[in-house]
Amino acid sequence: MSDRVTKWLHICVMGMLMAAASVDLVAKETKVLPKGMTPEKLEKSVIRKFAYINKRLLSESSVKKIESSGNAEAVSIVNEALLIRNRVAIQINNKEYETAYFELKELNALMSKALKLSRSGARLAKKIKDEMEHAKVVNDTYIHRAKKRASSIKGNSEASTLYNEAMKKRVAAKRDRGKGKYIVATNSYMESTSLLKKAIRMVKNAE
Repeated sequence: MSDRVTKWLHICVMGMLMAAASVDLVAKETKVLPKGMTPEKLEKSVIRKFAYINKRLLSESSVKKIESSGNAEAVSIVNEALLIRNRVAIQINNKEYETAYFELKELNALMSKALKLSRSGARLAKKIKDEMEHAKVVNDTYIHRAKKRASSIKGNSEASTLYNEAMKKRVAAKRDRGKGKYIVATNSYMESTSLLKKAIRMVKNAE
């Protein structure tokens, strides 16, 4: 092996060792307890934080709220957080307060992210539902207008077919609305309204 190759290998190995040492140093720095954290203070801090997370962040109502947001990532984070909570409970029982301290920091960060994601999901869900309700109101309006021209629509076979199709779409929309399938329901209401508009326009032109 030439001196040049030997020197190059030596440099690579040294670089890898320095990188590993750097990573290890960073890892250790992130696991340092705050100054003045005595064993007694650490125990109190861990127990207090654990109680807060159990009572507020991971309470049954909080978990249900996140799960109902419809945000898959938030739900996944909550599932992970629940596992960490169970692990921390064991650590506290074993008086492993330092390990529990850092686990709780991670748990708190995870729940903050989950709550942020769930709020975003809740806003989107509200927007979708509001759009569906608007589509229903518009459809109700055209149903009322079509009923005023019921005799004319019945007397026109094509308009009558359109009206019947519109009613089928409306029934489907009501069914999906009841199941919480708001996007599907919105589309059905809009399709129903479009058919009603055509039926009304058709009999108007025939008058």
